[in-house]
Amino acid sequence: MFVEDEVLTCRTVARTLGICLLALVAAGQAAAGGRNYYEWTAVAPDVVIAKILGEEGRSPIAVAEQVLKGDLAPGQEFLVDLRTANKSRLSHRAKLRLLHGERYLLLLEHDPAGRRPWPLYSLVRGVDGAEELPREGEEALLDALRTFLVLHEIEDHDRLWERHSDLLESVNPIVLRTILDQYVKFSRGLPALIPSILPLAAHPAPDVRSGAVTLIGQIYRDREMGPEGDDSGVEGELIALARRDPAVDVRVAATIAVARLPGEGPVRILQQISREDPDQLVRYTAQKLLLEAQDNER
Repeated sequence: MFVEDEVLTCRTVARTLGICLLALVAAGQAAAGGRNYYEWTAVAPDVVIAKILGEEGRSPIAVAEQVLKGDLAPGQEFLVDLRTANKSRLSHRAKLRLLHGERYLLLLEHDPAGRRPWPLYSLVRGVDGAEELPREGEEALLDALRTFLVLHEIEDHDRLWERHSDLLESVNPIVLRTILDQYVKFSRGLPALIPSILPLAAHPAPDVRSGAVTLIGQIYRDREMGPEGDDSGVEGELIALARRDPAVDVRVAATIAVARLPGEGPVRILQQISREDPDQLVRYTAQKLLLEAQDNER
């Protein structure tokens, strides 16, 4: 009885730690991967790159440098209703500050109630409606934003997902990361997409690699692909990433994907990872998956 209780206790502890660590890595991946700009910009009538010129009360003056969407004209000055955004924020959120001389990506909506020399614009999404532009990679971000704004205009659902599949050929890592995220979020992956997704498992950007293997793993799980549907190239790539990728987040995602492959081979790989990976999070991920497999066999 003691031995059985001890095994159950170890299993409970391993499962709890695994869940906690997986939650932590998911949060880390979200922070590292950045915004899903496709969804972030979807609700904004105006998407603008603007420079803050000065302040007038709690509505700083800005000038539109680039208008990606909306009726503002490049070079037009306007007021940003920062006061309302900060007043409506959740209590745990810090106040948004728009600093003089800095450039921001703004999600805006014209406020017809503004009666000042400059038109007044409210921030869509409140304090989340402004983002400082990156010091590096601005062109890649703007290219991705233009791509996503075009997608927003596609009303036909089937055509929209056809365009998503086309964008798996993009050279822009922000586009790739976001498109992979959309496929995973809406479980739209199909086996026919795997030849387009698999090359992304070798992408230089870790968040693209993890997104690719996550989507491949989801396809195997959701489509219940048996051994006859397996591709040894896919299996070999996933195992290689799970065992040797330098990024912990990628090894975690690949380990989860390996567990979704058909046959008995994945169990042996998970056992090796659970003992040998140098990172605790990866080892616990493998242990948790092994415990889940044991529970499913009962």
